[in-house]
Amino acid sequence: MGQDVNSPQEDNFENFVSEIEAISNQLCLVVKGDFNFTIETKNTQERSLQKLVMLLNFVIDTARRALLEVNEQNLKLTELDRLKSEFMANISHELRTPLTLILGPLENLLEHDSFETTQLTNLKRIHRNAMRLYMLVNDLLDLSKIEAGKFTVNEELIDINELISEIVEDSYGLARERKIELTFVPCDQLELVLLDRKMMEKITLNLLSNALKFTPAEGSVIVEINKIENVLYLSVKDSGIGIPSEEISRLFERFHQLDSSSTRSHEGTGIGLSLINQFVTLMKGKIAVQSEVGKGSIFTVELPIQHLENQIQGDCQKEKVGGSDYIIKASLSKLALESPKSPQDLSTKESLQRENRDLPSIVIADDNPDMRSYITSLLKEFYQVYSAQNGEEALKAIYDHDPQVILSDIMMPVMDGLELTQRVKSDPTIQHIPIILITAKAGKEAIVSGLTMGADDYLSKPFSPKELQARVESSIRLYQNYKEILDLNDQLKNEIEERKILETKNQVLNAELIVAARRAGMADISTSVLHNVGNVLNTINTSTMLVGDKIKNSKISNLIELANLVKEHEIDFPSFVSNTPQGQRLAGYIIKLSDIWSNDKVSIIDEMKSVENGVQHVKEIIGKQNLLSGMIGITETLDIHGVIEDAILLNKDQYIKSEINIVRDFENIGNVKIDRIKLLQIIVNLLKNGIESINEQNPDYKKIVLKTQQKDQHHFMIQVSDNGIGVLKENIPKIFSFGFTTKKNGHGFGLHSSAISATEMGAQFQVESGGAGKGATFSLIIPYETSDKKDKKND
Repeated sequence: MGQDVNSPQEDNFENFVSEIEAISNQLCLVVKGDFNFTIETKNTQERSLQKLVMLLNFVIDTARRALLEVNEQNLKLTELDRLKSEFMANISHELRTPLTLILGPLENLLEHDSFETTQLTNLKRIHRNAMRLYMLVNDLLDLSKIEAGKFTVNEELIDINELISEIVEDSYGLARERKIELTFVPCDQLELVLLDRKMMEKITLNLLSNALKFTPAEGSVIVEINKIENVLYLSVKDSGIGIPSEEISRLFERFHQLDSSSTRSHEGTGIGLSLINQFVTLMKGKIAVQSEVGKGSIFTVELPIQHLENQIQGDCQKEKVGGSDYIIKASLSKLALESPKSPQDLSTKESLQRENRDLPSIVIADDNPDMRSYITSLLKEFYQVYSAQNGEEALKAIYDHDPQVILSDIMMPVMDGLELTQRVKSDPTIQHIPIILITAKAGKEAIVSGLTMGADDYLSKPFSPKELQARVESSIRLYQNYKEILDLNDQLKNEIEERKILETKNQVLNAELIVAARRAGMADISTSVLHNVGNVLNTINTSTMLVGDKIKNSKISNLIELANLVKEHEIDFPSFVSNTPQGQRLAGYIIKLSDIWSNDKVSIIDEMKSVENGVQHVKEIIGKQNLLSGMIGITETLDIHGVIEDAILLNKDQYIKSEINIVRDFENIGNVKIDRIKLLQIIVNLLKNGIESINEQNPDYKKIVLKTQQKDQHHFMIQVSDNGIGVLKENIPKIFSFGFTTKKNGHGFGLHSSAISATEMGAQFQVESGGAGKGATFSLIIPYETSDKKDKKND
């Protein structure tokens, strides 16, 4: 048999596969992160292979450039991070110098008892917060050292039982204040061990501080040391609020906080646990946590035990590393600031002791006791101050004390300042109270958020006492201006209501006067009018006689003589006045004559004014008479229920005094063309009778029911029912008769005049009663088009 010979096509395919395999081998370098190569191919005939190679080289080159850019950015970020760490380290060192110059002299001052109570309180407040600042600076310095890789472990032989015992003993006072049972369980098996004292102090203080911070009153904290084989175990167990399981994995992340909201219950930076985790790692140990929400947490630190055989026991008594005492003091000062029962807080009792002072009141809301105490000390001389540690307590104080100004921090537990602002500004009863928000947050976002919620002013920390007082004074003026406007508005409303009542009463009285005039006859009214006009005319006649006498006895003749004398000496008048006795007396005579005329002028003007007033009075009498006669039978289109409400308003004082309930049972009647005065008079009469009837009966539950109802297509009904003394059956036929009454002081005119008005409107007036003590119901059935002849619209 002969050998198989490949065809040209098969050879080309094998070459193609070989080239692809070579390219694939080169691409493996990319997987290893090497982009510094170029793919080449020897096959120049396959165009598709050429295109693939070009495309792959383009992709590799692009990736190479991108990798270079990323590396450059990483170098820049690394350098920036290094500069940031150096800056933090430098600024922390720089801050420690002024802190030393603050804390040193302060402690010297506090050793003396020569200060007044207020001065001593302020010095202690400064010392506590300076210690707190010292702790924060130390944390920043430690953090920057760790980031820069410059933090070294300084091991020394220490008695770990004694070290932890001292820290726990220093914390007993704070635990008692918080009503927490603090226990230390040492390990007798432990000898001297090689550890970094400062790191152990910071680890223990941080874990103990957190346990005391998050454990409520009546809870417990146990610090325990154990030794198992060659491992030291430090555990801190508390019965506090616990940690959610989803948060445990992030617990030791830098700057992470369990609650970073504006309503968080405890202050913090999120550095502490991250630092101690790194301290433990530097000492070749590890830290673990077990926790259950609502039951508490256990933090356990495991450290390898190291011994130094040739070092004597006395070495453990050497001086503590510089700054250890300050670290303990600062940590406990920081925790004391967060105590809800801090002695610096303004208690409710202290507030109530000053309630009798006639001062504007202010509510302060801040979760920091020192800040509350400081603001109170600045304002208590001029204002009645009530303090609260969160927005919820502040809201209660606002409702209890009705302050003129509210000062609130933004970040507070339970209810923050923004929610407090929103709650206040959405309640019409307290939304007028100015709110000043206080915050340490930088940036305009916080200011915009507060102002959007309705805050009236903003104050950024740190602030000067003068700025605080100026802003409070401005808000007090704003409140006082609002109250003045509100008082004027209430006064105006009262005057309008009183005016409306008087106008309605006047209409009722006019209607009653019309009825009386009709019964008595217009002759009596005419006689009264003529009598009044006659009195006015007598007054006018007297005044004109007096004016005539004044003119008759005036000095006109003297004035004429004076004019003739002047004319006579017209040519030599200057010489006449200067050289002759008569001319020399002329000036005095003119002055005297002028005075007489002035007095006569005043008298004549007064009398003419009296004449004018008399004429005006006559016009008014005639006008009122025309108005009185013109009010008869005026109809207008109106809302029936509005007339009923006016009638109720007119009897308001009587039914409120008698504790009578007014019940409305209204049906939609629509607008009706009717004589408003007559209808008002009838309903007022019925309400008045109902009130008197109920007062006489005096039932347990007093009520008058006013009901409107459409009777049929052409009529509607108004009913007034009461649960008073009722009407005897034999009295019902004569209830509307003139002069009939069952009241001791009654005149029998009210229901009779109401019946006349009802008849004139074409209405039916009825009464129903179950008898004595069963109340009464008066029904007025009125046509939609009343029979009154005069229409107000055509008047």
